[in-house]
Amino acid sequence: MSGKSSSKTRSTLTFCGLAIFTGFILHLLFLGLGGGEAVKDAAILKDWVSGPKTTSAAVASAVEKEACPTASPQNIPAPVQELHPPTTVTVTVELPGPTQLVEDVVEYNPSMDELRAMVSKTKGYFGRDYSLGLGWNNMRYIIEAALEQSALLNRTLVLPSFVYARACEFEITSCAAFAPMVNRGQAVHSTEWDGLPPNKQIAYRIPMQVMIDMPHLRKTHSVLLTSEYLKLIGLNPDLETSNGEFHRQLYLGNKKDEHGNDMQMRMRVVKNDEYDPDRVVRVDHLGPLASKGNANLDVGPQSTKLWDKLRSKDDHTMIQMDDARDALRDILKNPDDDEEVEKELNKIGWIVLHTWDGWAGAEWLKSVVRPIKQVAPLRTIRGWHEDYAFMEQDVIVLEGETHLGRKP
Repeated sequence: MSGKSSSKTRSTLTFCGLAIFTGFILHLLFLGLGGGEAVKDAAILKDWVSGPKTTSAAVASAVEKEACPTASPQNIPAPVQELHPPTTVTVTVELPGPTQLVEDVVEYNPSMDELRAMVSKTKGYFGRDYSLGLGWNNMRYIIEAALEQSALLNRTLVLPSFVYARACEFEITSCAAFAPMVNRGQAVHSTEWDGLPPNKQIAYRIPMQVMIDMPHLRKTHSVLLTSEYLKLIGLNPDLETSNGEFHRQLYLGNKKDEHGNDMQMRMRVVKNDEYDPDRVVRVDHLGPLASKGNANLDVGPQSTKLWDKLRSKDDHTMIQMDDARDALRDILKNPDDDEEVEKELNKIGWIVLHTWDGWAGAEWLKSVVRPIKQVAPLRTIRGWHEDYAFMEQDVIVLEGETHLGRKP
């Protein structure tokens, strides 16, 4: 969590190349070789576009499933419900070969007492506005960051109860039998895909327990699904929003005050531009870094060279270790010695930050695999723990989109 990306040109070129290649592969997977018309003619898709009909006998539901959104004959999908509770289904699917029973049931179901005991060991709740319109790679990164953010505040993380799969490897009728099918634009309140053919607007709602091993995660982290959180504070889990937003009014229940009277829970919203304003570097803990240098010492000829390097970057937040090495070369005995470089930087109020590089230098890929060192002036660094761990509100919510261009 140590700042924003500065290699925009390289990232853009990499993004364009990979996007073209990925789009070609997904086209083959989703439509098949010459299979576009077959997908459009799928019975389940016709129902989704033109309203309820008698669907193919190939899919027989063993329990009642959520109805797919319908649309007018002009292929304009009708709005789905804004509040989207998660759904657990058991279905029977006829595939080539013998009929088999497929149970998509999550067996792990902790009691409210167990969840209360877990939450009681933390200071309260931490929520985020989850961008459920994104793919799993970005959602995974957002969840990983949220786990660290909540742990630093000693709070219980609240995760969405589901995510959306934007494509399916198999024939559309089979996919719809395993997961509720929705119009993804309407589900996340976006018009981004409105101009696409109906078969390109589909998403499948997947329970979070399918994507994450919740029992294993709870061995080391205090985590709730939104549906569990709502039940725990006495609210209907059907209030869960379909787009991942942590609702500012609907998600606040009542609690007992010190006199046993009911009072509404309190929420503190961390605004997006408060989290990391321009030219500010957000880190997990400031304390250990602040002890290394003096922010008032970042003046003088050597520091001026570092500031010049910093101003040349797009976001003016950090420079690479090699940039700092080059700026201090005149006073270094061994420029290749990182320890010596760091000592000289600390003397003039600059700090080495340990972070990660995205795959192929593209931060949007969020592959936390290659550790790197970057450098920033101490006066621009802010600690997440120092700024928010002392707050007493029942819920702290990090507002909006905070993963684009941000380091782990």
